[in-house]
Amino acid sequence: MTAWSRERPTVSGYYWLRDGTAVLLVQIDIGTFDAFYHETVRWHGSNKETRLSSIDGEWQGPLEPKE
Repeated sequence: MTAWSRERPTVSGYYWLRDGTAVLLVQIDIGTFDAFYHETVRWHGSNKETRLSSIDGEWQGPLEPKE
């Protein structure tokens, strides 16, 4: 796992997001679907979804599974 960074993620995976008020677990999905490039963020345990470019904060990840 990487240190906290203000640079937005560039690969899909689970990340910690620190937005100044809380630390949240989010899923980042980056790729192409039906010929459209997309970057979405889904909040863990919620149906909330938004564009990655609309979020300011610090990121840590992607999280790696442990044995």
